[in-house]
Amino acid sequence: MAGMNSRLQFMACTVLGVCSVLVGQAPPPSVPPQARPQQAWTEHYRRSTVLLGRVMTVEGRQQFGVLGTGVLITPDKNHVFLVTAKHVLDDPSQNWHPSALRVRFSVQEKASFAEELGVPLTLTDQQGRNLWAALGDGSDIAAIPLTTNFQTLVTDAVGYQDFAQPDDVYDGASVFVFGFPVDASSLIRQDGLVRAITRSGIIAWTDPNGSSENPLLLDSNILPGNSGGPAFKVPSGLNKYGTFVVGDRIAFLGVVTSDLRGYYTVTADGRVVQIRFPDLPLPSIAQVGVVGIGGLGRVEPAFKVRKLVDQMLNAMVSPTAPSSH
Repeated sequence: MAGMNSRLQFMACTVLGVCSVLVGQAPPPSVPPQARPQQAWTEHYRRSTVLLGRVMTVEGRQQFGVLGTGVLITPDKNHVFLVTAKHVLDDPSQNWHPSALRVRFSVQEKASFAEELGVPLTLTDQQGRNLWAALGDGSDIAAIPLTTNFQTLVTDAVGYQDFAQPDDVYDGASVFVFGFPVDASSLIRQDGLVRAITRSGIIAWTDPNGSSENPLLLDSNILPGNSGGPAFKVPSGLNKYGTFVVGDRIAFLGVVTSDLRGYYTVTADGRVVQIRFPDLPLPSIAQVGVVGIGGLGRVEPAFKVRKLVDQMLNAMVSPTAPSSH
């Protein structure tokens, strides 16, 4: 009996040891600047998600109008960048070239769209040059540095230590996505989507030429308004090699840039036309004819987000360094 107890104690210590090793393998997540009461494990990442839009007039009243989502990235303790899908900031195919947008941060989420119109975000300087940058390879991502004027509004941001590594990106991996899909407003109230929605899914496809360096597809019911929102790998369950892992880390996979819906087919004034979401003025008399239900969404990888932010950091140090717009 004494020998059996010893063996059981040894087995328990072994199991605990394995668990502690697995937990110890994960690097620490990015830590918010100030301590907070206990909160959901996803909360820090949701609070790193922002809402991009513009001021609109609805029934004679000004309110914030949703255009897309963004994520705050902090490469070091001195800089914060807002990263989103490039087409949210500039889309030549839709003649969309705004000089400024509005941003709503998580600290403003208790105010309705009518109560809080967002903070102005200037996109061009006085000479009309872009203050944001994009990669020169056609990737649908863009970034803009946030000035100290935004300091009191930025409570959380995704750090480089949270970025996905090659082993985090594989077909079938569980994910969650934060964003502000416009269609969901009707489920709450017209100006009620003030807090990022969390949606789950899986990685549906990775590029055989490089899973972590190239765009990937998510099966996660992506909708208009999700563009620019962050996608994360869920830190539990089976890893890439089929081993059950305890205490793994959340991994930032990249930003959502598009879904399969693309264009709406609508009937307006008796004519059938195709329009892209931001082109439909609100309010507008239109009847939706064909609308998809979301599904697969394209994600520009964290690898490219880091490449873009690093380029912008280098340009700040060396102002003459070239950048792509």
